[in-house]
Amino acid sequence: MSKAIRTIFLTTLVGFLASCGGGGGGAGGADSSPTASGAAPSSSQVDVGTTTSVGTGQADNETTSTATTSGAETGNPESGQVESGTAARSAFGSGVDSVNASGGEQGDGGTGGEETTDTAQLALGYNHTCILVAGDITCWGSDLYGQTEVPETIGHATRIVAADQNTCAMDEFHVSCWGIDGYDIYSVHEGRAVATGGFHVCMIDADGLRCYRGANAHGERDVPADLVNPRDVAAGISHTCALDDNGVQCWGSNDFGEADVPMLNNPTAITAGGHYTCALDNGQVVCWGNNQAGQLDVPSVVEAQQVIAGYQHACAVDRYGAQCWGDDGQDQTDLPSLIEPVAVQRGAHHTCSVEASGNVLCWGYDGQGQTDVPAEFSG
Repeated sequence: MSKAIRTIFLTTLVGFLASCGGGGGGAGGADSSPTASGAAPSSSQVDVGTTTSVGTGQADNETTSTATTSGAETGNPESGQVESGTAARSAFGSGVDSVNASGGEQGDGGTGGEETTDTAQLALGYNHTCILVAGDITCWGSDLYGQTEVPETIGHATRIVAADQNTCAMDEFHVSCWGIDGYDIYSVHEGRAVATGGFHVCMIDADGLRCYRGANAHGERDVPADLVNPRDVAAGISHTCALDDNGVQCWGSNDFGEADVPMLNNPTAITAGGHYTCALDNGQVVCWGNNQAGQLDVPSVVEAQQVIAGYQHACAVDRYGAQCWGDDGQDQTDLPSLIEPVAVQRGAHHTCSVEASGNVLCWGYDGQGQTDVPAEFSG
């Protein structure tokens, strides 16, 4: 299907879903020009709930049960179709974001913070998984749109993100994106972070924050002009958030309050899911926006080090290990026995973890081999 036909189809279906209360997923035509305007958000509150948790030395009273999954995605994971709360091509992955095996604070922005060249990073799309180790990228799972075929033009990669049927990587001079939306390359100057929600991609470098590619139906690429030293970025399906010297600011779709940032004390990382957002704030996890599958029902965490938001499920790593909550329709929140998890990453229906040893474990939906970790990374 050509991109023009697919764009018309997506736009029509998005309008239908919106009329049914499906929310603000957008899928406009491809456009590589950056934009720069926007407004600051307002406030909201979140709830605290239950989850599945696996870790080391976790106290009995901190272990909770699997979260309920009413209202979770009911579509066919293999086909990439879902029935609620998203745009037609809503195969959400880790755009938002990759994670590093050092367990440092990183938001969905995928890869904000300190340089990560020497640590393993995971990036999960809808039906594919990628890992970045020492500058080299390996991908597995669905390759229907070439999303696992790493371009030879990428140099020593420093960051990787994935979402939907797309993958993006940052090296010293460029951000390269490939998959269902074709191949695009953007120049960067001292790149610091990159994020994608599947439809658009944003990056931070020495020149600031810019967003390119894909949809802008909700202004998700319209970067506010008042950002001061942005250091982390997170991309949802149709909204974007940034962490700068003044805190967290979000823009784009706000159908579920995903851009209404609550009062935060000391945010250190951000991550964006399908139509919701989470932040690390003084060692706690705060989430806001759509709670259709319980993705806002954050469990009790102690000294959280990382949080990552998927389409309708989220995960965190804290002092006692890893926990996941929200949609469990494909067992994506049912953590296996993890010895010493230091980072987690989520796709639409699968989840992966990096342990201190460097081993990678994946679980959840495996219809395209996306949880079949190559032997060289699975120990």
